[in-house]
Amino acid sequence: MKRKIGLLLAGSVILAVFVACNFTPDALLATTDNEQAQSLVPEFVGEATLSLKGQVWTQNSWMELREGAVGWDWISAWSWEQFGGTRNVTELFLIDGGSFYDGWSGSITNGQLTLHLGTPSQLVPIERALNLIAQSLEYMYYDFMISDPDAKGTGFSSLMTRYLGDLSRSYMNVDYIFWETRAKRHNVGEGVVHVYVDREVTISASERVNRYGNEHVTRARINNAFDITLVRGWNALHVRHEHVVFRTKPGMFFDPLWGEETFTFTLSHGDPAHMKWVLFVPSD
Repeated sequence: MKRKIGLLLAGSVILAVFVACNFTPDALLATTDNEQAQSLVPEFVGEATLSLKGQVWTQNSWMELREGAVGWDWISAWSWEQFGGTRNVTELFLIDGGSFYDGWSGSITNGQLTLHLGTPSQLVPIERALNLIAQSLEYMYYDFMISDPDAKGTGFSSLMTRYLGDLSRSYMNVDYIFWETRAKRHNVGEGVVHVYVDREVTISASERVNRYGNEHVTRARINNAFDITLVRGWNALHVRHEHVVFRTKPGMFFDPLWGEETFTFTLSHGDPAHMKWVLFVPSD
């Protein structure tokens, strides 16, 4: 028995999705520490123009009823499919005020994305450009710092072929357990944004942990520390949101939680090898 799930990749870098995290991508398992570090820093870092290519994928998802050790579980099932169609890229999801009037082009041909952007013709203060990452890093961290407040930039988090933000650099795989046969849920959502800056600038912040809850649940929001130097030109930033739930009292998915819940935010420099160009194709 199956239930179809519809997913939409919004234009926000956060992507508003959580992805199953009880995995380490094979592409990372097969590399050494040095090779993995190299894979996280794409060649275009610091370039004045940006050219991106890659296979475009669609993701199918559905809920499937399976029999477990204690009873029947609704669990999620996923499959990746290579997109083989042809579309024009009609718009970039930009931060407010940024533009590429000097010329850019993009298309999907037989499932292969080709995107080229020149040097942006209009830049905004760097703190506005960083709104692609989160609505306010200053709100998320007590000591968020920009080494040069006069720096300017722009960037994009997703593309448009037919719908706003329907193509993005992301990775998702949700694992929802609806019944009491499993006490743990571990989901992760990831996205990559591309940011242009007009000079070298460092952004940094110390770890911030906020703990709260009540008599039957404890929660924590952890924003990990980061210290990232953006070089003049184009840079890739990887955003990771992790959600972990431990149930100490059995219950169905929508029942009140008894146990622990943790949300973790991580920001780093790079474009991990397991990320994909994911195209949202609505169901008929």
